[in-house]
Amino acid sequence: MRPVVKNMQVFTDSLKRMELNQTLVKTQKAVSDFSAIVQKLGTGDNTASKLLTEDSLYVNLNKLLISVDSLARHFDSSPRDFLKPLGKSQKKLEKEKADRKKN
Repeated sequence: MRPVVKNMQVFTDSLKRMELNQTLVKTQKAVSDFSAIVQKLGTGDNTASKLLTEDSLYVNLNKLLISVDSLARHFDSSPRDFLKPLGKSQKKLEKEKADRKKN
């Protein structure tokens, strides 16, 4: 029976050294903080909750990416449309624009 008691004493001493109470308190605080964050996200009155619940940002971002993709394709197919105006005066640009409309 003495070896069992001795083993239990060693076991309880090691538990004391692990400071389980402090670990449990820290864990409870972390869970409480996380719960508060989730509750704030659920209220819907802050930016993060709106990002999670409203799709307007997603829709607008998709439209922006489609426009950028279209612009990139246009640039790939006709780089002159973008690079040609560089170094030209406003009068020359307006004249070329008018000429294009006539054709």
